[in-house]
Amino acid sequence: MPLTVLAFHDLPHHVRMAAREAIDAAGGHVAGYCGPYVQVAIPNPAGPFFQALEAAGLELDERSLHLFPLGSDQPPEHLRHRRGFWLFGNFSPRP
Repeated sequence: MPLTVLAFHDLPHHVRMAAREAIDAAGGHVAGYCGPYVQVAIPNPAGPFFQALEAAGLELDERSLHLFPLGSDQPPEHLRHRRGFWLFGNFSPRP
């Protein structure tokens, strides 16, 4: 029997909103959705952010961490990790 993975936007509304609220409360920014993940701009320093999302039941796909160039965007200072870059990662609710 094949494993069915729900897309993040197919999850119940209360689950999606709880994830978004946890991300916002921890200082992150929801950048989009990709399959079962919510894509997040991770604040600097990242340690407390990861701890807060873990406590909220969100799991990081460690292979998804990437630094992306900003282009013409002007993100808040707390989202900048290196000059001109944002750190992004994919998170999904724990089953």
